[in-house]
Order: sequence, then C-alpha cells, then structure tokens
Amino acid sequence: GFDGVKLMHALATDDQTTVDGMYPDYAQEGERDLYRTELRVVAPDEGSPLTSDLFDESTIFFNYSEFQQWLKDRGLVSS
Repeated sequence: GFDGVKLMHALATDDQTTVDGMYPDYAQEGERDLYRTELRVVAPDEGSPLTSDLFDESTIFFNYSEFQQWLKDRGLVSS
C-alpha cells in the first residue's frame, strides 16, 4: 500500500531521512528490519473459527456488525 510505495520511492531516490523515519532502529538481524502497519481483521458475526486470540495483540479484530458500525461512525462505506 501507501507505506510500501513510500519506502520504495525513498530507496530509489536515496531519501535516507524517510527510510530512517520508517526504520529508526534498523538492523539486519532479529525483527528490526520489519515495518508493521495496522492490521484489521473482520470476521462474520456467527459461525467463524476466527477469534481475536488467534492474532497478535496489535491486530484490530472486528465482527462484521462491529466493523459496519466502525465504518458508519467515520462516514465511510468501505475500507
């Protein structure tokens, strides 16, 4: 998405300030070369094997009706 294009552009144009902003503690070992974005998971209201405990604690988990309300609260029709 947007962040991927931003990073690729920064790398292609030698924009080290942008790269450093996205990876302030970059290292080639461990997880310091990962860039995490906000992830939302939407599951059906009923009958889904998906539950929030299956995902990392930073993942935002919605049931479908909760997600519909989240969109409505923000004046959106889709995400």
